[in-house]
Amino acid sequence: MTVLLEPEVSTLCSQACQRFAASAIELRKSDDIFGQRTSSSTFPTARQLDSVYGLFADEDLSTLLTGFIDQAKAMAMLFEAAGGLIEAQDEALAAALTKAAEEPAGLQSVGLIHGTGDEGFILDDQCVMAGYGRVGHEDVSASPLEYIAKCSEALQPQQYLDIQTKATSVADGLSDAATTLQGELNSVLGHGWQGEFAERATFSTRGLIQSAHDLSESLRQVADKAAGAHHGFEATRISIAEYAAQGRSAELRATMANSVQGPVVGEAATVSVRAAAERQAAEEQARAIVNTTYSPSVMDANLDDIDFTSAYRVVSGAALGGPSGIDMDRIWNTDDLPRPAPAATPSAAAIAAYASIAPGEASGAGAAGGAGAAGTGVVGTAVGAMPSVDAATEQALLASRGDSGAAALAGPGGAAGTGGAGAGGAGGVNAATTA
Repeated sequence: MTVLLEPEVSTLCSQACQRFAASAIELRKSDDIFGQRTSSSTFPTARQLDSVYGLFADEDLSTLLTGFIDQAKAMAMLFEAAGGLIEAQDEALAAALTKAAEEPAGLQSVGLIHGTGDEGFILDDQCVMAGYGRVGHEDVSASPLEYIAKCSEALQPQQYLDIQTKATSVADGLSDAATTLQGELNSVLGHGWQGEFAERATFSTRGLIQSAHDLSESLRQVADKAAGAHHGFEATRISIAEYAAQGRSAELRATMANSVQGPVVGEAATVSVRAAAERQAAEEQARAIVNTTYSPSVMDANLDDIDFTSAYRVVSGAALGGPSGIDMDRIWNTDDLPRPAPAATPSAAAIAAYASIAPGEASGAGAAGGAGAAGTGVVGTAVGAMPSVDAATEQALLASRGDSGAAALAGPGGAAGTGGAGAGGAGGVNAATTA
């Protein structure tokens, strides 16, 4: 066997790759962030967003990191073979290189996002969802205050704060490990001509390092989106809780006024009318919160505009096998480029969770989201497109993203005025949400 690298150089390079793999293994450890799924009592869109983020946090992040681990392990063995530390035709080396040359594993969350077009998903021979594309907006134009309050109370913003922390931690750790690997390899391979193998190794490992930095940037985008979802969900819970309390107080006063008898019945009737108006105003303000705070935060939290870069494949498949076995002079992949991870078909449970139904109920009627809900439930064996955004919601969304609507995420009263049903919302949007 031809020695392509000095044994000392080979050992140093292999150890650097092993340390990178060990760092990725440590980052891959699961924190079970989404161990507790969002309650079925909350908004349908919240359950859908939870399905996407749950798949990404529990499955896809591990898949992405596993790709970097496999590539780094293959690199380590290649450097050992180049230095004569192991046989070039060793079965373990061949297995590692074959695995590294395979197509990257797909992401279930990407499959869930991009698999919701016209054809939809098939679950138990039934088409349970189609036409969603992006998660959002929540239609509460016909929903009573009690339903809105129940759904907002069941939101779990802490999950998105946890995913923000996890995504940031992995992004920083992966970027640091890639920078360290680059520095260690450059210190060994970056001194003059050391042969074609070393030159190709330098080129190929740069591709792996760049893909690690690219994925880190994508994970930081996930962290930003998760932070926005946390902030929007928390503001929604606080604001709607206030209006729900106002509605209950007004309803109680109306009940008491209606029970009054005797000479003051006329005055009691006036109190009852005012209390009913106050309750109606509180309901409209709660709808405005959903339109100007909750729905924009859900829409902005979608992950469909992020490309998650898969690990650069350092091994050239053309150099594997054949009559002469592994071609050590052509083993490195110097042609391919880092690319987005492909989509994978999500599990039946994930599809059903996204569609707001139980895994075993795909052929039944879809969940409507609660009494009075006009949300995004699944109906029967086929699902239509997501409801069109009504005019008030569209105006509220635009206003909430402008300077005048920045206060929409500030908390109670930030998204809508504190007056009656005719009070202006954020950016001058009327609190009434009926199209």
